[in-house]
Parts: sequence; structure tokens; C-alpha cells
Amino acid sequence: MAGGLFAAFSIVGAVCSRELGNTGGEHLDVAMTDVVASFSQPISAVAAAGESPRPGGTALTGALPWYDVYETSDGRYVTLAALEPKFWRTFCEAVDREELIDAQGSDDPATLKATGEELDALFRSKTRAEWEDELGDVPAMFGPVNTPEETLSYPQIEARDLLVRSDEAPLRVGFPARSTDEPTGSDESIPDRGEHTTEVLREGGWSDAEIDGLRDGGAIEQA
Repeated sequence: MAGGLFAAFSIVGAVCSRELGNTGGEHLDVAMTDVVASFSQPISAVAAAGESPRPGGTALTGALPWYDVYETSDGRYVTLAALEPKFWRTFCEAVDREELIDAQGSDDPATLKATGEELDALFRSKTRAEWEDELGDVPAMFGPVNTPEETLSYPQIEARDLLVRSDEAPLRVGFPARSTDEPTGSDESIPDRGEHTTEVLREGGWSDAEIDGLRDGGAIEQA
């Protein structure tokens, strides 16, 4: 999926570049492995320096107490991602822990350990639902860790009408972007392999003879 997205981004960029007269056309090379590797930005610099990043040992995997996952009293989990000072301050004020505000930004191991222990004990004092009630509307980058089932019924998902239900196809997560010119009445059935190949090629300017040549040469499947 990630490789396909990057391929689509690259194609759109190349088309725009061609239309602007910057190039006469491009050959794009998008490898799935390369795309996945690009997602490792938060730890790639550490790894390139010869270190071995481990869970809990980097800024975005638990080394910073203000950006971590915490267990609640009912064995559930919540996340805190208050990297920016304004979010951390808001969180500390909301939970009456103003004394922790100045800890952010410290690289002192003792300070990080003490802050983490304080937050660990704090979050274990209430259930996940209680923390959601208390912090759900607070701009502090706090959120619950949901199961897949809970995610599909989460208010944000429902409000965005993200799930596509159809009698012709299994339930799926729809296209996540919203547009003022979205198509209506789209066919949600699953096409057969190659079902629309001829139609698409015709729209692209290919003649029936050219399409037959592609088919005879094995470039596209037989109808």
C-alpha cells in the first residue's frame, strides 16, 4: 500500500512537471523496500551512527516520558505524545502535576526516569475510560489505545463516514481524503481481473488494433 501511494504521488508530480514544461516526461522507479525504509526516519540516524535502536531507547519509542504509552488501572493503555511544550504544559496542568512542566527537554537520566515513574503511577490510578473522560477534550495530545474493533466504531471514524458498506463488496475503509468534487453513485463491486483494461486504454487514446496487439503480445490479459 505504501509503495502504491508513493508511486501515485510520483506520477502526479511527474504529470504536473510535464504540464509545466519542466520535463518532456520521466521514468519513475519506486521500490516497496525503499518506501518502507523511508518510514524509519525517527531511528535511521541512530542506526546510521552505528547504534542499535531498541524499543524504549529512542525519542519516539519511550525514551521520553512525555511521548510514551502507559497502562491504566484496568489493564488498558493510553498514549501521550506531548512533544511540544504547549501540549506538555497543558497536560501537566490538567492532571495537577505542574511540578513536572520544567522536566521536559531534560536529557538527565535521573529526571527522565523520575518523570516516567510519576506518569506511570499517575495513569495506573484510573481506568482508560476515566482518563478519556478527563483528558479527551484537553489539547494535550492524549488518546486511548484502541483495539481494531474499537477503532472502526471510534467517533472520529463514524463522523468522517470512513467505512464503505455495500451489498456487492465486503466492508472496507474508504479513501481517507475528502473533496468538494467527490463522485457519487460509484460502483463498489469488485471488478474481475482485467475487466476495465480495454475501456481504460481506449480512454487513453489507444485504438482497438493497438489494444489487440498488446493483448496478443501478452502485455495485457486476454478478454
